[in-house]
Amino acid sequence: MQTLLDKSLSSFARADLLQGPTPIQRAERLEQQLGLKAQGIGLFLKRDDHMLIGGGGNKLRKLEFHLGAALGPGSKRSSPSAAFNPTMRG
Repeated sequence: MQTLLDKSLSSFARADLLQGPTPIQRAERLEQQLGLKAQGIGLFLKRDDHMLIGGGGNKLRKLEFHLGAALGPGSKRSSPSAAFNPTMRG
């Protein structure tokens, strides 16, 4: 099922750097340790460490759009160096 956000983003050029959504894993033992399971609270972890390139995350997702625009028709050159900066915000 394609969401409204997916439909909106599909209008932009994008370079495929990631293999899809970041895996999510339930942390059952940590739930138990923290007493969350008894309260009916589930704890899930976003596993960027399971991504093949660059640890996944928002910086790579943003870079997909920068590279897509740079590689698109009519582009001469691009230098998205801020996308590689580990302290970048936004």
